[in-house]
Amino acid sequence: MDWGSRSLTRQNENMRLRTKIILVCSLATAAISTGAGVLAIYATSAAELAQLDSNLESLAVSSTLSPDPVGSALLAIDSVGQDTEVGFFSINADYSALSDGESVIVTTPTKLQLEQAAKHAITVQQKAGDSYRLRTSAMADDEYVVFATSLSSATEKTNQTILLWFAVMGSAILLGAFVLWLITRRDLSRIEVLIRKAKEISSGDFEVKLEQTDGKSELDTLNNSLSNMLEALQGALQREKLGKQRAKDFLADASHELKTPLTVIRGYSELLMKGEKLEPEMIERSQARIQNQIQRMQALIDDMLLLVELEQTTGEEKQLVNLSDVVNAAMYDLKTLHPDREIELNVKNEILVNGSQRLLEQLLANLISNLSRYVEPDRNVAVCLKQKDSFAILQIDDSGDGLPDSAYTYGIQYFSRFDPSRSRDSGGSGLGISIMAAIVTRHGGKMELKRSELGGLCTFIALPIELKAETD
Repeated sequence: MDWGSRSLTRQNENMRLRTKIILVCSLATAAISTGAGVLAIYATSAAELAQLDSNLESLAVSSTLSPDPVGSALLAIDSVGQDTEVGFFSINADYSALSDGESVIVTTPTKLQLEQAAKHAITVQQKAGDSYRLRTSAMADDEYVVFATSLSSATEKTNQTILLWFAVMGSAILLGAFVLWLITRRDLSRIEVLIRKAKEISSGDFEVKLEQTDGKSELDTLNNSLSNMLEALQGALQREKLGKQRAKDFLADASHELKTPLTVIRGYSELLMKGEKLEPEMIERSQARIQNQIQRMQALIDDMLLLVELEQTTGEEKQLVNLSDVVNAAMYDLKTLHPDREIELNVKNEILVNGSQRLLEQLLANLISNLSRYVEPDRNVAVCLKQKDSFAILQIDDSGDGLPDSAYTYGIQYFSRFDPSRSRDSGGSGLGISIMAAIVTRHGGKMELKRSELGGLCTFIALPIELKAETD
């Protein structure tokens, strides 16, 4: 038994879903058809038997109420069918058939059967003949007028009903299986497609495409959920790939940026090693250049460490920062550095963001640094801070020379200088704008570089506003 159970379990596990569904539905159809067939056969048999009993009861009542039961029975002979027999059971326990035709009663019924049949019709089984229904009309001296109807016709009708039921049930099962196959064929084919796609993904093929569907069935929901999951997985893999390439490019660029000041330091160091042949002015100049390159390397390393910090998933605890105050303080610094520069300031008060005071001040410091280095003091600057929907919008425009068109096309990249005139000699590491973009991203915002209406560069920054501040 244990081996047979395991064998059935293995067969069930290996059976395809389509086969399982058709098999289960076929069994359900067979069970329903069987129940309906049994009820139909029982109802047909009971109706046929009731009709026979009604005829026998009518004959028995007529005979009982008649002053001459035997004479009444003889008169009823012509009205009964060929399957009904009329007879007389005498006091001597002899039975005589009064009607013509084939005998229904082959074996004389017992006295007990005659007494029971005097009350209601009963079924009598015969060894040598067909079964029949028996109804009697009792007379004096234990004599009976006997009415018997063969059950062969009723049995034949029941058998025909059974055969018809088998034919109908078989047809219903076949038709149901075919209809079920038609209904489930498309859905099961789609399930097989999903299974095949899932196998391709599990084998490492992440370029699989799974189209979205417009239906609202459970299968459409499953298909769309898997499609969304696949898109999210592909997006994550793409981001990971881009992240690795970005890190690789960053390391290559950082190595290149550090190599330049190291080369300069090495050159001047070798020159100073020949100090007895150098004039004091040359020695002083060499030392100044070495110090300058050391400071440049320190600034570059500090910027690189800040970028690494900004790209960490966890950072310092956030707090409510009054961005209006930060912007006003930065603009005051810019005005102090360039008293003659015309600055148009339009800053809305009490705009609060949830973030880092230190990083937001660094953001404004980088903006001011770029304006001081690359925009001539006689060029105008316009600063606007306002609230739009749930964002704080900071826009800084200048009337400088702006950036090349390629800068607006390719966007922000590590160590990139949009304008060759913005050389490293001006003190920049090439990471300033990258740091600003990282700070904005860290705060859930976005940053864009656009061409300004003033003719120069427009730096556009959108930061989410602390919603609690809006209700205060």
